[in-house]
Amino acid sequence: MRILKTDLFRNFMGGFLIGAIALFAMQPNDDRAKIGEQVGALFASIESHNV
Repeated sequence: MRILKTDLFRNFMGGFLIGAIALFAMQPNDDRAKIGEQVGALFASIESHNV
C-alpha cells in the first residue's frame, strides 16, 4: 500500500480526476444546474475517501 502514498501516484490520480471532471462537465446537451450538483457530489465523495 506504499504506492498509494507516493507523490507520483497522487499526481497521476489528481490529473486523472481533473480530466474526468472536465470531460464530465463538458458533455453537450446537459442541464448546467444538474452538472453542478453532480460535480459537488463527486467532490464530497472524494473528500470522504481522503480521511
